[in-house]
Amino acid sequence: MSSSSFVSGLSLASTRVIKRIHILRDRKADTPEVANSRLKAIRQVRKWANEPDVAHLTSTPAGDVAYIKTGSTGFHTWTRL
Repeated sequence: MSSSSFVSGLSLASTRVIKRIHILRDRKADTPEVANSRLKAIRQVRKWANEPDVAHLTSTPAGDVAYIKTGSTGFHTWTRL
């Protein structure tokens, strides 16, 4: 399979791509921050591949995959005493 047919196949079968991204994310579900980092990396690669000067993809279905809830309230801010 040539790379151009692979890329056009991804744009035609975005639901399969989304399912694969879910699988990659869910493999790290026991460590939600790692799973979310993996999803962020996939989104960045797909965003790069969608840029006009690169133009490998026509869509970025990774944005349709939600992050795993971590229960974190964020970072504690410092207060002056």
